[in-house]
Amino acid sequence: ELYLSSRRQLQSCIRDSDIGVQNGGVWYDGTRYVGGENASVSITVNGESVDPTSYVIRDGDEISITVTES
Repeated sequence: ELYLSSRRQLQSCIRDSDIGVQNGGVWYDGTRYVGGENASVSITVNGESVDPTSYVIRDGDEISITVTES
């Protein structure tokens, strides 16, 4: 379960869930997925692509992290 509260950056909340996000990549369970190298990585909020390092979560946001291995 991912604890989300307003006024926190999306990247910080994702990090708290044991999912890493940095420089266009996502890592989970010891594997790093990098967009364009070994995977397609998409992070969206309410269906819109966002920069997780700057997006601030708002009450009611629906967050989706999709990784498709190449």
